[in-house]
Amino acid sequence: MPKIEGMLKKSPFTRTYIIKFTEAIAYLLGLIIVPFMYPFKRSISNNPKVWKWLLFYWFSNSDEDLFVDNWYGVYEIGDGDYEGFKKKNFIAKFIMFYRWVAIRNPHWELKLAMGVGTIGKEENVKIKKYEITRPIGHEDQPTIWMNYTFHGVQNIRFNKGKYKHFRKSSTRPLKKWSPFKWLGFTHINKMLGCGNTRYISKLRVFKYTEEEGAVKIQWLVNRLLRKKRVKVDFNK
Repeated sequence: MPKIEGMLKKSPFTRTYIIKFTEAIAYLLGLIIVPFMYPFKRSISNNPKVWKWLLFYWFSNSDEDLFVDNWYGVYEIGDGDYEGFKKKNFIAKFIMFYRWVAIRNPHWELKLAMGVGTIGKEENVKIKKYEITRPIGHEDQPTIWMNYTFHGVQNIRFNKGKYKHFRKSSTRPLKKWSPFKWLGFTHINKMLGCGNTRYISKLRVFKYTEEEGAVKIQWLVNRLLRKKRVKVDFNK
């Protein structure tokens, strides 16, 4: 076992692929398991140690301050409309719950538990490739992921403690022949490697304009300030 552990510390690609394969299996299981969690949401939040043994806990999320954000993602897929959420009927809430826990934010606690070696500062950063095209002014920050806001190409290696890691990401305009282009999308984003608390893999397309980009940045700012904006206690 020590030899295997040592190998995984020094083999970021092997470690990442094993973890992402495990997560893929968990995702498929979650599509079936998550509906059965619905009646036990409060119990899972209040008694995590018990539900860890019963497995349901690993498909839940406890990072957010509000119960409805952990279980329904109101702050994101509900556009932060907490008052509107309270007026939804049982079916609408269940659909929102399933979208968030099973599809949009699946097996979150498992992802964090498997994020071995991801906590800490990036050290000994080696740049294989780093080209940022938007926004201007971040050319000297190669550890930033390419995403909705940051466009370009990134391929770096670094250490966190004893663990070696990689981070590869890109956000580029879609090719003219891409079928997604016909559906109104403009860009494609790819992400793979070590994040701040877990291993990340994403492949997504989105529509980007200068106005929407500004809105996305503002959304991130609002997200950070959400604790100050929410005045109603939705944990009750």
